[in-house]
Amino acid sequence: MTSYFTLRRGLIALAFSALAVSPAAAQLEGGPAIGDRAPVVSITDLDGKLFDLGSLIGKRPVLLEFWATWCGPCNALMPSVDAAHARYGQQVAFVGINVSIGETPDGVRTWLAAHKPGFQVLYDSAGAGSRSYDIQATSTIIIIGSDGRVAYTGVGASQDISGVLGRLLAQAPQTRSN
Repeated sequence: MTSYFTLRRGLIALAFSALAVSPAAAQLEGGPAIGDRAPVVSITDLDGKLFDLGSLIGKRPVLLEFWATWCGPCNALMPSVDAAHARYGQQVAFVGINVSIGETPDGVRTWLAAHKPGFQVLYDSAGAGSRSYDIQATSTIIIIGSDGRVAYTGVGASQDISGVLGRLLAQAPQTRSN
C-alpha cells in the first residue's frame, strides 16, 4: 500500500509537471472513469471537522476541484469555476478540496480572504479525498451527476466548466409538479 507521504510526493511532482504542459483540459489518467459511482468520503474542513461528501452526492450535481493556493493552473482555472458558480450555483454543489501539500490552514484562509472563490472549501490534510479519487494533479475537476455517477473529469487551466454543467443539467430528468 502506498504511504500517504509517497502519495503527497507524487502529487507534488505531478502538480509541477502539469505546469510544464499545455493548459488545455485533458481527460484524466487514473481517477474514476466516466459513469463510475463517485466515491463517498469524509474530508476535513479548515477547522478540522469532518465533512461527508455523501451528504451532497446523489442529491444534485456536484463539482469537485482538487486545488492548491500555489497551483498556477488552479489559479488560471478560477475565473471559469467562479463563472460556472455564478451561473449554476443554485443547482450544483461546488466543493474545492485543497490538497494541503505545502499548505497550512491559515495560509489557505489568507488566500481565500483575498480571492473569495464561490466553492465550499475542504482541507484534505489526511489525503482521503485525493486517495479516494486517485488524484494525479492539482487543477483536477470531477463533476458528479445527480445520479451519483461521475459525469466529467478533466485537468488543466482551460476547462469549459459552464459548458459541461450546462450539458449535464440539460440531460437531467425534469421533475414535474402536479
